[in-house]
Amino acid sequence: MDQRKYILGSVIFLLVGLYFAGIAGIQFMDEKVEENMDIVFTNIAYSALFFCITVYMLHLKDEKTKRTDEK
Repeated sequence: MDQRKYILGSVIFLLVGLYFAGIAGIQFMDEKVEENMDIVFTNIAYSALFFCITVYMLHLKDEKTKRTDEK
């Protein structure tokens, strides 16, 4: 049950990260990209943050699996 929570959480964070990456890509292709670069970089930072959380949650799932296998 616990491992499904980690997988579900990582999928949710992955989708949120993809959302911010998509917004950054759309804003980067805009004609006024010079004016919006701070917003593009902010969305890239949010995307990277959520991708890192996704990887960390998958790491926690693996650690939990190791711990239960050792017992």
